[in-house]
Amino acid sequence: MYSTLNGLRGFAAVAVLTIHGQGFFGPWIAKSGYLAVDLFFVMSGFVIAHAYEGRFKSGLGTAEFFWIRFVRFYPLFLVGTVIGSISAILAWKMGAGELGRSELIQAVFLGLFMLPSPDLNMSFALYPTNPPGWSLFYELIINTFYVVFWRVLSNRVLLVTTAVAAAMLVVSAVYFGTLDIGSYWGTFSGGIIRVYFSFFAGVLIYRLGLPKLPPGVLSWIPLLLATGLVAVDVDGTARIVFDVFCVLVMFPAIIAVSTSIEPDRFSRPLFEYLGAASYALYAIHAPILELARRAVRMFGFTPATFAPWLGVVLLLVIFAFALVLNRLYDEPARRILSRLTRRVTAARS
Repeated sequence: MYSTLNGLRGFAAVAVLTIHGQGFFGPWIAKSGYLAVDLFFVMSGFVIAHAYEGRFKSGLGTAEFFWIRFVRFYPLFLVGTVIGSISAILAWKMGAGELGRSELIQAVFLGLFMLPSPDLNMSFALYPTNPPGWSLFYELIINTFYVVFWRVLSNRVLLVTTAVAAAMLVVSAVYFGTLDIGSYWGTFSGGIIRVYFSFFAGVLIYRLGLPKLPPGVLSWIPLLLATGLVAVDVDGTARIVFDVFCVLVMFPAIIAVSTSIEPDRFSRPLFEYLGAASYALYAIHAPILELARRAVRMFGFTPATFAPWLGVVLLLVIFAFALVLNRLYDEPARRILSRLTRRVTAARS
């Protein structure tokens, strides 16, 4: 079910990877790949509404829901953070790191608890040891907001508030010159607006969604369209217009179509593999790429020396590693944490 959405999720993770792997891929990068995060946010809104709205009505509480989401995110995020922490510590030891000792200790310690690293100068990333953690942080915020206020979030309320968020998103795009915002403290407010609009657009798609269509090759259209959009390279005013158009119009439309059509039996396995690897790939790719970047430089080269073929190799290796982690580590870890939760709940009752 929703195999097309799973395939789109895997594609979005790969698009983000190419952005963080700039240098390794040469010209083979998704120039607008950072917008794939907005695809994630819309998908998240749809999936959360589909999976939990009925459970909210049955009495699922805020704390329990938050813990479920934490269990989903944390095991793989921890792997990425440990790799990123090792990379950052080695860089600091060699005098090549961007963080001082106190900043490094703070980032490593807080990152292990999935917390952002504060920065009074508002110039550093929220998660220096695992940069993609910023989007997971925003997701947990908006997920918690959703479960707390879902009773009052009628379709009318969501339509009004997402329309307001859309207007604020346009203002943010004009102010920052792009919608590549939210990962640094200096753009935190823009990130909140970004996740609010896209997440609740996904919720509305679930509530007002398109009717199901027969399985077929048309399921490739959302992936191909999204691929074309994230490959676009524009600057200046065109960048602002393009980002806003993608986030406000194209991505909700792509997700809506993706939820209405399933792939044919030949395409389904590929889509499911992409979906299975997507979160693990997203959670671990940035620190692995940074380790590879530092290793190449240690030998007197730059990533561009071996582009784009080293980038392709790294992508394949990280993708395979993500599949292994998902099957042999993440799924068992989440089962264990879920069992512990049930035991604690049963003991309290």
